[in-house]
Amino acid sequence: MFIRVWQSAKTYKPDAKFTTWLYRVTANLCFNELKSSRRKKWFSFNRSDQDGKRTLEETLADRAPSAEDHLLERERSRQISNALQSLPDNQRMALVLKRYDGLSYAEIARILNCSVSAVESLLVRAKRTLQEKLENFEK
Repeated sequence: MFIRVWQSAKTYKPDAKFTTWLYRVTANLCFNELKSSRRKKWFSFNRSDQDGKRTLEETLADRAPSAEDHLLERERSRQISNALQSLPDNQRMALVLKRYDGLSYAEIARILNCSVSAVESLLVRAKRTLQEKLENFEK
């Protein structure tokens, strides 16, 4: 990615925020990767560190969850991950940028190269779709 940022440096215009431009470069790379490889697994919602081992905090917790709780949490994580990955690329990107990166609608609009109202629409549709897909799991 850093090579792409370096190669794209000539396109940066100082009148825009650098972070917005950087997110746009990153978003384009992600979209290109999705298109070229057809991979849909962007991220995983598990409670493990990078090596797959439980974190120290989880190991030392006083309230150790039961085996049933672990299974339910794993299934819930799998359901959420599947639901997120079933979203269209723009909806998923808008949701990730808002929820996990904490960006404003205006920043997301610049990154996705669309209007603020389009971002609002993308987020509403993404949330509605996620609710529909996850409502059976909550029951």
